[in-house]
Amino acid sequence: MDSIITRGVESILHFPRSKKEHKRSVPRISLPFSPICSRSSSRSTSIISNLSLEDDASSLKSRANDYTPPTSVPPSPISSPIVKPTCQSNPIDNYSIKRTLGTGCLGRVHLAQNRLDNRYYAIKTMDKHNVVQKRQTDHINNERSILHGVSHPFLVNLIETFQDDSHLFFVMEYVQGGELFRILREHKRFNEKTARFYAAEVILALEYLHERDIAYRDIKPENILLDADGHIKIVDFGFAKKVSDVTWTVCGTPDYFAPEIIKSKGYSKAVDWWSLGVLIYEMLVGRPPFEDKHPIELYQKILECRVPWPEDISPEAKDLLQGLLTPDPEKRLGHHSIDDIKSHPFFQGLNFEQVLKRNIDPPFRPEISSASDTSCFARFEEPSEVTYGQMRFADPYRSQFPDF
Repeated sequence: MDSIITRGVESILHFPRSKKEHKRSVPRISLPFSPICSRSSSRSTSIISNLSLEDDASSLKSRANDYTPPTSVPPSPISSPIVKPTCQSNPIDNYSIKRTLGTGCLGRVHLAQNRLDNRYYAIKTMDKHNVVQKRQTDHINNERSILHGVSHPFLVNLIETFQDDSHLFFVMEYVQGGELFRILREHKRFNEKTARFYAAEVILALEYLHERDIAYRDIKPENILLDADGHIKIVDFGFAKKVSDVTWTVCGTPDYFAPEIIKSKGYSKAVDWWSLGVLIYEMLVGRPPFEDKHPIELYQKILECRVPWPEDISPEAKDLLQGLLTPDPEKRLGHHSIDDIKSHPFFQGLNFEQVLKRNIDPPFRPEISSASDTSCFARFEEPSEVTYGQMRFADPYRSQFPDF
């Protein structure tokens, strides 16, 4: 057992640790960061092994076009398609950068207004040199490919991607309500009705991805944002991958690791159902079921599935969590059929068709005053100047990002 844990730790912890104080129990190395999320409230603990970066950025070429984002009040900044740039030398010139929404080791996320349609978007920018030096080229191309191929009410929408001589750009819908993590910390924990609502929307998003053989691999409150109406949007597809059978890369957030990830023997999309169990537990209890500041002890708890059960958790919730937090992925709830989760007594009385149609009232509705409101995000120090779009030197990396 110890050799299994040590092997996992060695593959994870050879990176230098972040100097920033975090709230997750195991430190994170910042990699592809959330397209819209504020780093100030995040526990920032996603990691990935540098020894086995994935090599198949699976092609998802046909973007679904049957989903129209719902109208919200204030009006959604993407209620109609973006006007494609026609008047500027570089697409970034069509955007007016307003402020920073988040930062990461590869770049930052800006709120920006499109000069052609006057709508607001979140633009994730990444320094190409940093991407290449940190060996994240395949992951960034993979993220772009997956986002380009998905369209769902509970997944963030990619508007367009492009590059200049020095940066890559993801233009995303601006999800104004901030992180579910922030709401959870404000309320300490959720009652079962609230947790059931968010879990149901996450389940439908994961069902959509799994039907397309996509494993998300980093479900956690920091990667779930709330839109202006209070419904979820899952963001940050940096660790998502098309997985038809098994994959081996150690990636995700340690508190949310499934046992099979730690064992490094290959894992399937079933890791997402384990993470769902951790998410529901954290919403109900206020902390993850597995915590320890020492990685080896944390992994030991996960492998042994040592879950502390509060006395006030309902029998239905406990039974659901025991099914999701099953160490054997073959026996884990959801592995054989998503209906096994949907039909569980914990969700009794909840109509998943109505959930998908966004007809269930959210527990919390963000207080948003306008389409450009950023009050749900922390403030960040702004760069002294923004130099995107300039043609200053030869670009040695352009060919490595052919779809941007």
